[in-house]
Amino acid sequence: MSIIKLINDNSNIKELTKIFNDSFADYVYPLSVTELSLQQKIQGDNVSLDYSIGLYNKETNELEGFILHGVDNLENPKRLYNSATGVIPSARGKSVERCYNSMIPYYIEKGIESIILEVVTTNNRASKVYERCGFKIISTINSYKGLINKDLLKPFLYNHQSGDSGSVEVDEAMNNKINIKKLDCINDDVVEFLSSQNKNYPMMIPTWSNSIKAIKREFDLGFNKCWIATTTENDKVNIIGFLSVNDQTFRIRQLFVSPDYRNKNVATNLIHTMALEFNESTTFNFGIDSKFDNTINFFTKRLGFAYLLSVYEMLLNFENK
Repeated sequence: MSIIKLINDNSNIKELTKIFNDSFADYVYPLSVTELSLQQKIQGDNVSLDYSIGLYNKETNELEGFILHGVDNLENPKRLYNSATGVIPSARGKSVERCYNSMIPYYIEKGIESIILEVVTTNNRASKVYERCGFKIISTINSYKGLINKDLLKPFLYNHQSGDSGSVEVDEAMNNKINIKKLDCINDDVVEFLSSQNKNYPMMIPTWSNSIKAIKREFDLGFNKCWIATTTENDKVNIIGFLSVNDQTFRIRQLFVSPDYRNKNVATNLIHTMALEFNESTTFNFGIDSKFDNTINFFTKRLGFAYLLSVYEMLLNFENK
């Protein structure tokens, strides 16, 4: 039986990469990472090894599995995010359940209030394990993937679209110019735009890896690109749309358009401008809350993306423990 303890400084990125690849070789959807891509995931998800769990061989002390946890705050975390769980085949058998049952009292003592994760909906065995640990399903996220055919989007483009990834402009009937441009920094105005809520038009709450905090971490580390759509009224620039993509995994992190500017092809022009920076053979992917039919229709009908898989977002709230 493996020994359960916090990873801390007990394992390095080379060991974690090997265990990840050995664990996911027979997964529902086989996955593999390099040391660089795993390091980027760790950085993007704000993983703290001080709160991550390791399974170590009792005799050799070699790593046999892990649960990597991101933290919402490095100094005083209240929520953990299960960024990745991997156990090599020879060490399986209620390992994840043992990990959480062993460590939850410690987390509660440290002030952690909840843990959130995602699990593929067809992975019934994993879902049941998490349910036994106390996790409950809070949403279903559908993932779609596809190429972006820029020619098919041309009928919906604004009049002054440039031939590169520069700005895009259009004059609307209200004489407000819409401008789409690439960001060189994510400032407070962008954060405020994405944090604002309109009660009449609920905003899709992004999963941990697609949150503005995760986007900003990726952006600052150089593997995320962002664009905004703006209008100018009375000399004031207003943000009306936002698009973010991880330029290593080609995962579209967020696409959001202000309710007042929907059905005006803002999202289409954001997507087209982004696509200009990538090879035509690039396959993008995007996760959408299953309740947001309009967003699903945009990606499947306008862009032609195909369904890939669905995941349950699950939450363990320690107030119920």
